[in-house]
Amino acid sequence: MKASLVKGERGPRGGYKLGRSPNEIPVAEIIRTVDRQMNLEQCANDDCQHSLCISNALWESLGAEIESYLSNVTLADLAIKKV
Repeated sequence: MKASLVKGERGPRGGYKLGRSPNEIPVAEIIRTVDRQMNLEQCANDDCQHSLCISNALWESLGAEIESYLSNVTLADLAIKKV
């Protein structure tokens, strides 16, 4: 996945550039590439059994909503402050 976000060129005029158009790069993909996952599970109880925890279910649901939203926001949207 990283290769599709950026391309590197060697040499005196080398450097990095986007691998695709900014309109084709969702923010969620950037976050997943850097962080590997978007995990918001935040249980305050160290002895929690996550399958029974209401707090865990709420954080998991919120995380899914955030990922869905960020999947629809592109790098181009951020550049023009459309969000």
